[in-house]
Amino acid sequence: MRQLELRLGLVLYGGVSLAIYMHGVTRELLNLQRASRALHRVLKERLQGVEIDLELDGSVQAYYDLLESFSPKLDMRVVIDAISGVSAGGINAIMLARALAHDLPLKHHSDLWLTLADVNKLANEMYGFRKYAKPAVAPLVDKLLLLMGRDVSNNAETRSKLRDFLSSNWFTAPFSGERFAGWMVKACKAMDEYDRGTTLIPSGQRLELFVTLTDFYGVTRRIALRDPEFVEELDHRRILKFSAHHKVPGGLESQMGSDYIPDLVFAARATSSFPGAFKPMRIAEMDSILAANDLEWNNKDAFIKDILHAHHDEKGDRIFMDGGLVMNKPFEPLIESIAHRSAEREVVRRLLYLDPKPLALGAVPAEPKPPGFFRSVFASLSRLPHNRPIGDELQEIVNINMKVQRLKEVADAALPMVRREVRVLLGKHGYLPETERDFSGIHQGADLAAMEQAGFANAGYLQLRLRHLAQRLASLIFLLSDTQQAEEGSGWTQERVEELVVNALTFSQKVGGEVQLDQAKTLSELKRLDVDYRVRQLRFLIEQINTFYHHEEIVGSIECVRHLDAFKRDLYLQITHLRSRYSRVFYGKQTIHLAELLKKTGQRRNAVGEVLGLLFVRMGLPDLDRLTDSIVFEGVERLGGLRVAQEILEAYIGFPFFDTSMFPVQQALNAFELRKIEVGRISPIDAQLLCPGGVQLKGAQLQMFGAFFNEGWREHDYLWGRLNAAEQLVRLLRDVYDTHDGTVQRIKPEGDGHLRILLNEILDEEEGHLKTQSKLIQTCRERIDTVFSKSC
Repeated sequence: MRQLELRLGLVLYGGVSLAIYMHGVTRELLNLQRASRALHRVLKERLQGVEIDLELDGSVQAYYDLLESFSPKLDMRVVIDAISGVSAGGINAIMLARALAHDLPLKHHSDLWLTLADVNKLANEMYGFRKYAKPAVAPLVDKLLLLMGRDVSNNAETRSKLRDFLSSNWFTAPFSGERFAGWMVKACKAMDEYDRGTTLIPSGQRLELFVTLTDFYGVTRRIALRDPEFVEELDHRRILKFSAHHKVPGGLESQMGSDYIPDLVFAARATSSFPGAFKPMRIAEMDSILAANDLEWNNKDAFIKDILHAHHDEKGDRIFMDGGLVMNKPFEPLIESIAHRSAEREVVRRLLYLDPKPLALGAVPAEPKPPGFFRSVFASLSRLPHNRPIGDELQEIVNINMKVQRLKEVADAALPMVRREVRVLLGKHGYLPETERDFSGIHQGADLAAMEQAGFANAGYLQLRLRHLAQRLASLIFLLSDTQQAEEGSGWTQERVEELVVNALTFSQKVGGEVQLDQAKTLSELKRLDVDYRVRQLRFLIEQINTFYHHEEIVGSIECVRHLDAFKRDLYLQITHLRSRYSRVFYGKQTIHLAELLKKTGQRRNAVGEVLGLLFVRMGLPDLDRLTDSIVFEGVERLGGLRVAQEILEAYIGFPFFDTSMFPVQQALNAFELRKIEVGRISPIDAQLLCPGGVQLKGAQLQMFGAFFNEGWREHDYLWGRLNAAEQLVRLLRDVYDTHDGTVQRIKPEGDGHLRILLNEILDEEEGHLKTQSKLIQTCRERIDTVFSKSC
């Protein structure tokens, strides 16, 4: 069965009360990944001859049935591996990430939005003379309501709550951030009651979460120039990063569990501190919130230092505001995160962004007359910054895809020549090595053979590897010495250490009176410490193995498929071991002590050499090389006389030839993956099956605060979030399946029986839960019957 991994990266915008619509979307995204995980488990057990029964309900079961229907042609796994959120979207991003990392429900988050996110519950109490004086302006308020649209003026609940809101305290934030954060703490704790120690993150993979804040004071950044030497500027953007890694072995290592509730709630409260609506966020407020909820902040110092990057600076307690002020459409951190991701299967990468208030196609700006004084000021302070275009970010994805295409063209051109050279090399030793020792010898000889074949180009290749390795080792030394920045006048800079590392690893020789690079000795030194080369080699081998699932010798052979799966798991475990060499926890006190000494000693070159020697011993790369050789040799041997075994062997041994031609291109393009990133949007106007022309969200009224003033409006937007997401996710799954299956007759949405069942499952699930939407639910059922009866 062909295996495919659909990787999703999510971008969640700001939108105040439109967060409730986005929450409906995240419910379906969670259900889709939960269904995919369940099917993966069933198929895995089935390969072992075991059938298991799962208790799935609602839309989870519907997604499961759809994914299962793709078998036996395609085994598709859906994985959300990166989420970026800001403002209202940041809250939903955090809760979704927690649910994915720890296999938790989002029901309690739904209750927060639908029940508690009400203006009467959020608003601060009036006090003093204003409490009695301001209601006197009620007649004026009622006249203003008539100007706010028919939905507002005709709805008694909204009129009443808006009148009270406009009569509340002036010149202070009307909403209680402390109360809202307290609700989030309670929602997180309620979610954790369902924590069974499981995760929706696949083995060996990582989920990353990015939340954008606005630092009111800003942080000084230094930029190097020619003249003057540098300039300084204030950077008000803070991007907080949280991650959860499902290690093999080792289990889940997560910054999204119960111990990190204070960190995550602080991020949620800060990123959504809409100016004028909530007070800005600060550490002291979080302390009082936790005290009121009997919760300890055990890793407070680590959060402030390592995630918030605001540890006891000269400004004291920092102040943070809505992240949408500096980045309301947070594509940038997500693109950087997914550009270098790896996977166990063939991968399709999609970036989905949730836009609850998109610009309609063909929309034109309002009347062209020039704005007046106040209109210009108000637009510059509020509306215009929040309408930052996404064209630059999407163009960056286009550029990445162009680089990937160029890289693939170079790889396709290089592979036939690599195989030819490897076959010549193998022909000298016997086409298939008989012992593991023979295999290791051939593998080691391939490095020298590749160097000879590359000729004069090899010197440039070695220089690139030297520089890349020096940068990585210098970063590691800084990490081990726990140095964040250069000490004034010390000369302790990463650039200086990189130069010292290059000098320590470079060997020269005299040829005809000229000093030239001794390529053999330099290559030998590189091999001692070059972790990334080994990772590239294993990922290249995995990419080649992925292509063999479609080989005629493998298709239909369950035993061979199982073997390739196990083979790749062993290779990914080796990659995990290799990557651990760049983490601080891997190294002992002696290594860290030497790295610290590097700041103080005057003989820095000698100190660098001593540190590199100790790193070589601690890394133990030769032992890992022998283990990798053993894994590959056993993997090839178990495939017996199949032609696939020979091609896997050629890919592994031939990597030095391949890397000589590919690594310079990868460096030049800054692209290391052969996968394109395709972009999709989920919005109220993109899913029109149940509502032709798109949905008008109630929360978009009153400057996007509308849903906070009406319970029915909250339920309306939430339900449409689920229905819209369901329709668009099914279209996405069908598109991926049809594209990779080569299907000619594609199923239209209105002819998709699985989509019909899915939409009805959502309506069934919410019918007894939503108190005000019985009419909408009935209308949707009638629309489903009308639409699908034409084709189903």
